[in-house]
Amino acid sequence: MTNPQPPPCKRQRRILHPLHEQIVNCHHFRIDPIHSYLRNAPIIVAALLDDTCIVSTLEFSRIHNDDAFIKTIIHGIKDSIGSLETLLFEKCTLQYDDTLESILTLLDTTRFITEVRFNLIHASYEAIPRQALRIAQVLLSNPANFVNSLQFYSPPDHLKLDYTRRQRFCLYNVPIRSLTEIQQLTDALTKNDSITELGLHNCRIQEETIWAVLAGFVKRTQTVEIFELDGMNANGAILVANAMKENTSIFALGIQGVDLQESVSESIADLLLCNKTLTYLELGGGSSTNRKPCSITAILKALKSESDIALLQFCLTKMDICNSDVLLLADMLK
Repeated sequence: MTNPQPPPCKRQRRILHPLHEQIVNCHHFRIDPIHSYLRNAPIIVAALLDDTCIVSTLEFSRIHNDDAFIKTIIHGIKDSIGSLETLLFEKCTLQYDDTLESILTLLDTTRFITEVRFNLIHASYEAIPRQALRIAQVLLSNPANFVNSLQFYSPPDHLKLDYTRRQRFCLYNVPIRSLTEIQQLTDALTKNDSITELGLHNCRIQEETIWAVLAGFVKRTQTVEIFELDGMNANGAILVANAMKENTSIFALGIQGVDLQESVSESIADLLLCNKTLTYLELGGGSSTNRKPCSITAILKALKSESDIALLQFCLTKMDICNSDVLLLADMLK
């Protein structure tokens, strides 16, 4: 008599951590401070890499000075989550530069992530602007990555980076203080043939040598067609206007926050006479300490006397101009 065979073992269901089950079944998973224990990081990574995971938006929320936790997750997921499209850092603090580098390595190699948003709180006074410029450099240097939209902002200083692939790159209130910073930025822009609109708003550039580097980029670019420059000093405005004279790829220029002295006005008038592709010009007044009205006499005379100037739109915003210029402008509009 043969011994009876034991019944076949039932395959036991894999027991998963509750956090794992929570993650794999949601489209938008927010990592809150309650999750931000280093022991939870492997659980979160395993869930995100699970074949059944449907997370399309991963958000780090209010994670402050816990760089080891953030880096463990970023290193763990690499670029292996096919469902992940959006990466958010909301009201976080990145304490160390190598944490940002880990995130940037992911963005530089991504085949899936298309939208990124950083809402960062100060790690130190210098950290936020430095991080913004570093993100700009990496994003712009590799136009082949899949990131279509990136916003970086820090509310206390209204600092912002706005990037739209194949269109727009703007910095707001990001101080550019050194030749190295502007050189890295213009080098990255030179490598990128997808940006057609460049905006530098209140970047607090004072050094003439920094404006000279930017002017060099303005002179040689064949891809950027629209320039928005805000907060220029007189020397910067003259350098940029002179550089733009022979670049026929540029058709729009906006200059805000510059005191239009006669020398600046004359340089812009020369630009209009030399550049036959510039069809849009917007000028805005600066915060003059001596409160003298801006001078646009040379510009108005050039517009009135030269019929072959290509300009189609001429905008003046928030500008106090002298009475003689008002009369000259009124005469032109008759």
